[in-house]
Amino acid sequence: MIPKRYKDIAADDWAKKIARMEQSVLMIGGVGVGKTYKAAQIYNIFGKSRDFIDVSEYLREANRRKWLKTTDASERYREWIDEVMNAKLLVLDDLGIEKADEQNASIIREIIQRRYNDASMTIITTNLNGKELEARYSARLISRVYEDYQVIVMKGADRRRDKMSVFKMGVEDENDIGKTD
Repeated sequence: MIPKRYKDIAADDWAKKIARMEQSVLMIGGVGVGKTYKAAQIYNIFGKSRDFIDVSEYLREANRRKWLKTTDASERYREWIDEVMNAKLLVLDDLGIEKADEQNASIIREIIQRRYNDASMTIITTNLNGKELEARYSARLISRVYEDYQVIVMKGADRRRDKMSVFKMGVEDENDIGKTD
C-alpha cells in the first residue's frame, strides 16, 4: 500500500509519459533526490491492480509468513505473493535497505524474475549503484533489469534536508545544533 504521504500526489508530465509507455523503470539516486515521490506519481495514475511496497517491510512480513507451518498459512502466503506478482504495476521502493541475506535476496530475485518473464511493469527505487545491485542480487538478474527497464539516475541534493527548518535560538547553522561551547 502506498504511504499516506504520497497517496494524493498528482502526476507531472514526466510521470504521465512514463505511465503511457508502460515500461519498467529503475530509479537510482542518493537519499532525498525524489525517487519515491516520482514513483508515487506514476503509481497514482494507475487505477486498480497496482501495489506499492516498501521492500524492507515487505520482506519482514514475507519472512514471518513463510515460516508459519500450517497448510492454510502456506496457502495464504502463496496467495499474498501472487497478488504482488500479478499486479499491473508494482513499485519496489527502497530496494537495498533491507537486511542483506540470501533469503531476502532470493525473494527479491523471484519477484523481479517473474515480473520480467511476464513483462509486467515494475518501478524500482534504490540508493544502490549498478555494481552494488549486481553483488547483492546477481549480475544475471540485474542484466535483465538493464535490458527491460528504463534506467534513470537521479542526482542532486537531499531535498528533505533543504526543506528542513531549524528553530534557531542562538544557533547560526544546523551543524552547530547539539554542540556545547
